[in-house]
Amino acid sequence: MRNALADRAQVVDLGVRYRTVPVWLMKAAHARRADGRWVSTWKQSTLMDHYCAWDLSRHRYDKLDMVVEIGDLAVVDGPFALYQDMSYDALLQLYDGQLLQFPGLNREAILRRRERQRMIYERASLIFAMSRWFADALERWSDVDPSKVRVLHPGTHLPSHGHSLPRSHRPAKSRRQRLLFVGRDFVRKGGDLVLAALAELRRDHDPEITLTVAGPAVWTGDADVPEGVDFLGSVSTRQVARLLERHDLFVMPSRFEGFGIAFAEALSFGVPCVARDDFAMPELIRDGHNGGLVRSDRVDELVAKILSVLTDDSIYDVVRREAGRVRTHFSWERAGEQVVREIATTL
Repeated sequence: MRNALADRAQVVDLGVRYRTVPVWLMKAAHARRADGRWVSTWKQSTLMDHYCAWDLSRHRYDKLDMVVEIGDLAVVDGPFALYQDMSYDALLQLYDGQLLQFPGLNREAILRRRERQRMIYERASLIFAMSRWFADALERWSDVDPSKVRVLHPGTHLPSHGHSLPRSHRPAKSRRQRLLFVGRDFVRKGGDLVLAALAELRRDHDPEITLTVAGPAVWTGDADVPEGVDFLGSVSTRQVARLLERHDLFVMPSRFEGFGIAFAEALSFGVPCVARDDFAMPELIRDGHNGGLVRSDRVDELVAKILSVLTDDSIYDVVRREAGRVRTHFSWERAGEQVVREIATTL
């Protein structure tokens, strides 16, 4: 985003400067066990809020037209805009405080952070919502004035150089057998459902169907990596690009998804997707058009959806034709241009 803005406007960097020693102290002070592992909520701490506000208060804002914050760092002394994909109000509405995103925070801390966030929303000049779903959530659950909300889809993270065009002819439907899952948080992203679906697909439909799992640092399944699964662990963005070139279907029925840029990345490589009919995912995936959407955790529903997409030539034709448009839309160049345009209109 920063580079895209710099190509279109004069940019002054005001980022919060983290000093090594305070960061380690804050991490240690806010470390706790959650779900059998150590987590630190230092970035969501009151101490961190004060530090961000203090660090940003040292700057002069009288010569700046607008400050763009990625997240909600603090109220600054001048016009400012936020860019976000999720709010505490939305999390509380969806999970009543049992947050998959922040397992180390209790309900009291979440409510406190929600009030702080609402105060920042009230003071902000603009709020760029990463999706239409989140824009609606801001208005519905956070009482944000809709006149200050703009939908700003993000750019993809895959390297632009060496980006091959989608294959003009993916394998015929009888040969589409390679499923791909990419996501660090395996269960939250629905990886357990994909594993169960794969077992049923190999048992009842095609024993040659395979699944590649990339993202989690270690295998977290209840048993060893099952037959038909290639577990790669953590991968780079360059590796993700190569994986997309070699697979037939991206499957990630995520239970919680702020936006889902992985779907845009898959579509930009001409790979259809199976996702969940929730959050922002229907903004990227149209059922029967460029992939499929499931509406529950039922494995049989996911199996049926995977099979329907794998055998639908028209979906692969559409995704191949639309790959260029997807790459253009989900680019930081387009996003940066929109930010500059919206700010100019607001001033």
